[in-house]
Amino acid sequence: MIQEYLKHTGNLQNKVEEGRFQLKDPYHGVMDFYWKGNYIWGALDLADETLRSRVLKLFAEGLEKKK
Repeated sequence: MIQEYLKHTGNLQNKVEEGRFQLKDPYHGVMDFYWKGNYIWGALDLADETLRSRVLKLFAEGLEKKK
C-alpha cells in the first residue's frame, strides 16, 4: 500500500521499508508519516517540521505503551 502511495505521489523509492517518510503530496503538501508493523500514522498541514516530528514521536510512544 505504501509503495503504491509513494508511486502515485511521485515519491517512489527503490527500497520501501518500515520507518519514517517525509514527502510532498500534490494534494496535501509536505507531510510526514511513519510505518511500523500494522500501523501507519502521520501529520499533514503542519508547517513546523519540529512539531510534525513531535506528533510522530507521541504516536509511536502511545503504540509502545499499548503493548
